[in-house]
Amino acid sequence: MRQRRATHLTPRDDLTGLLAPQVFTEALVRRLANAPKDTAPFSLILFEIVDCDAIAMTCGRDVVGELLKQLATLAQHCLRGQDILARWNDDRFIVLLPEAHFADACRQGERLQKRAAQTHLLGLPVRLDLGIVEYHAEDTVDGMIERVETALQETRCGNPSKTTLVQRRFA
Repeated sequence: MRQRRATHLTPRDDLTGLLAPQVFTEALVRRLANAPKDTAPFSLILFEIVDCDAIAMTCGRDVVGELLKQLATLAQHCLRGQDILARWNDDRFIVLLPEAHFADACRQGERLQKRAAQTHLLGLPVRLDLGIVEYHAEDTVDGMIERVETALQETRCGNPSKTTLVQRRFA
């Protein structure tokens, strides 16, 4: 009963129903606070739809909103039960992957990319760009977020087929 109330009171994104950014950040703060005692690795994935702005210009923001809702549902089904998924901002999602080394997070990200491409959300072939980082002992919340955003930017600027190579430079 207490768990149900806590979930109900947790701020959610209005469009997708996923956790709000501030709730995700609080979870990351808690995870970092436990990191020195906990030897289990963890990673972050930041992802977005490739050419989301072009889709919005061609099909409209309503279509993009529906696309984001479907992507949120797909991601929830694709990720592991212990992973924490949130809508990060307009067109981006972020995932905290407990007990996941960088290679594990890459496999999860590639699985998500493959499922999104195969599913054809709203009949559209959807490609995702990913930024992935693993926790380092010196990381802060802001530092990890900055690193995963940089990894996503690098992926966007490079060849999407070389995503894993680009991400490794930032892990």
